[in-house]
Amino acid sequence: MTWFLRVKQLNATEHDDNIIIPRIPLITTEADGLPFKLRRIMFPVSLAFSVTIDKSHGQTFDCVGIYLLSLVFSYGQLYVAFSRVKLLNLLRYIYQPTPMELQRIWYSVRFFKYLFYIMFIKLIFLYVFLFCKLLVISIYML
Repeated sequence: MTWFLRVKQLNATEHDDNIIIPRIPLITTEADGLPFKLRRIMFPVSLAFSVTIDKSHGQTFDCVGIYLLSLVFSYGQLYVAFSRVKLLNLLRYIYQPTPMELQRIWYSVRFFKYLFYIMFIKLIFLYVFLFCKLLVISIYML
């Protein structure tokens, strides 16, 4: 019988910490209302559940932890994983991007800034065009 659990604490830091959890004896007292002493030796851990992203469709959870060190198949799955929690401050995730992913993210941000800039310029030209058209119509009506 093992006397301790060796577990890995998952952090967002560079190194994950290995932790040893010992078994703790719990002994009842007379104040507990039992006519005898009950002695249990147990690990101080609580029950947790895990669900795959696919099985979480249509469900909402109070607290969500997402392990992103392994890949997800698509952005749709990532959206489902992040949208299952009721409050955003109860969402926890672990993710450590590679240098290639950081470069891809940087290029994506640059591209979307450029795309936003182009769309903004087109929108301004559209407004100017509509304003000129309304101005011509109003002059024509006079």
